[in-house]
Amino acid sequence: MSSSKGHRHSSSRSHKAAKSSSGGSSSRGSGHTSSKSSDSQSSVTCGVDICVQPPTVATYSTALYPSIVAKATLNGLPSDQISYLFAHAVLIDASGLVMDDQLGGTPVRTGIFMEASYTGGSGSSRGGSGSGSGSSRRQGTELYFIFPDLHVPMLGDFRIRISIYHMLVQNTTMGWANTRNISIIEESCAQQWGSQNERWILQCFRNQGGVAIPDEPQPDDQQA
Repeated sequence: MSSSKGHRHSSSRSHKAAKSSSGGSSSRGSGHTSSKSSDSQSSVTCGVDICVQPPTVATYSTALYPSIVAKATLNGLPSDQISYLFAHAVLIDASGLVMDDQLGGTPVRTGIFMEASYTGGSGSSRGGSGSGSGSSRRQGTELYFIFPDLHVPMLGDFRIRISIYHMLVQNTTMGWANTRNISIIEESCAQQWGSQNERWILQCFRNQGGVAIPDEPQPDDQQA
């Protein structure tokens, strides 16, 4: 599952500006690193990776599986500020147009840590399936945002953008990443497994609890 590398993205631009800058880009799982615009925290960076990608094909109005998981790698953010972060998912059509309020499910999620006791003691994932900016290789605090119930209520080809925000800094995106393309069809289709690493990440969070991640599909329903 290949991913193209993402460019660096300045957070001094609003989320609206970030939307228009993407145009029809075919960025797939690209991580975007940004510096926070606050003068008091100007050294803060946030690299975003899609570490669990959605399926390449899914059925209209059916929850996407594998569930999308985004990882934010934070540097310079005080620990007492981490609870102020949240992620917002939006739908992007084939032309690059951001389609506000068109994504089904719960598009806003707060972050959680991956506990070491559920990862064999490593305390972090083994890398992302879409690590465009390479943030998974940098030192920093890793925060995960899991979207277990997203679905697309229309037919066509789309991507989903995951943007990270700070509650106290309005209209400024700390970082963002786009998923790979998803083709939404009317017919029922076999659910996909995801890569070995993606399955490992989802299972870690199932074991950890706190987020209701769907179980893996049964063998008869799976598609490699």
